Amino acid sequence: MVAAWMILTIASVLFPVKEVNAHVCAGGYMYWKANKYLGYEYRMICWTGLISVDVAQKQCQHEGGQLASIHSRYENDFVTSMFYEVDVTVKTFR
Repeated sequence: MVAAWMILTIASVLFPVKEVNAHVCAGGYMYWKANKYLGYEYRMICWTGLISVDVAQKQCQHEGGQLASIHSRYENDFVTSMFYEVDVTVKTFR
């Protein structure tokens, strides 16, 4: 299992989605997953190592998004499912 720090960015559904099925999340790897019910596309960016909230937010803004903010059980389950699909250890901000 690869330990990685994940950042989810949320982009408008007007942009195309690129879905990638991978088993390893290498540094800088990006994975997209759309959710029509929530109306967002989620992009997961992985790092090998820890980063601060400030660095994570700046990277998300650089990529045209923002850190994900979970507002429902459904959204939490959807976002969590992304982590299992690429087999990584997840660290989160509180």
